[in-house]
Amino acid sequence: MAFGRTLAVSGANTAALIAALRARSGFSADAGASDRVAAHLAVRARELGLADADGAAACALRDATEFARLEAHFSPPETWLFRYPESFEFLRSFARARAARGVRALVVGAGGWCEPCSLAAALLDGLGDAGAARVSVEAIDRNAAVFASPPRFRAMEVRGGIPAFAARDFIADGDAFRPVERVMRAIATRVAAAEARIAEAVRNGERFDAILFRNVAIYLDHAPRNAIFAGLASILAGDGVLCVGHAESSAASAATGLAPAAAPGAFALMRAAATAPGP
Repeated sequence: MAFGRTLAVSGANTAALIAALRARSGFSADAGASDRVAAHLAVRARELGLADADGAAACALRDATEFARLEAHFSPPETWLFRYPESFEFLRSFARARAARGVRALVVGAGGWCEPCSLAAALLDGLGDAGAARVSVEAIDRNAAVFASPPRFRAMEVRGGIPAFAARDFIADGDAFRPVERVMRAIATRVAAAEARIAEAVRNGERFDAILFRNVAIYLDHAPRNAIFAGLASILAGDGVLCVGHAESSAASAATGLAPAAAPGAFALMRAAATAPGP
């Protein structure tokens, strides 16, 4: 049973919350099942000391932080350090080509620290020590909890290993790895929705050289997904690059008019005049 169908749930708040996950979050009809929502709310009610699932639903409806937490539960961050290694090799080359200018990057729907830290390490290596001050990575997510703790990567978050070029950027810390100071200096985090940040950037005339919006759009319905893709294209620099997930390239290209860069496995899109061979 998917969002919006006859629900195996009880309570007006729960029904309203499921409707909000469709309307406000843009989730597609098959992004989650209503019985899963109800089950999650029952667990959350116990954690919050509330009487029942409908009480937890009411809390999510009135509290933006709790709503964002629920969104994150049903659109889990399927990522890890240096997921799609070809993407980060491409971004290293991309940064080298902009050595004099630097790179301003945006990670949308970050879901945690893996994407921002991976991107910062790749760009820093591309520009070298002299260009470190010209690397800027802004990471946004609607859920404040994903940035609440300092980055520390272990287990499945390092399932692909750390590439040789980034070895100096991650220090062993017990059974985990943490990024060095130069990586953290390059990153600024912000709690924001993609649509709101895009609108702000348009108003301010901001442009980003590299944008990562990966493995998020697969959870969205067609209209909000295409609107975000088009918005990201509007704030992408003329020779900038948009990196998406492996299952999102075709939809992103159709919504933006961007073309795949000549870098197999990078899932990188650019304006046709700017596409260039990757490493």
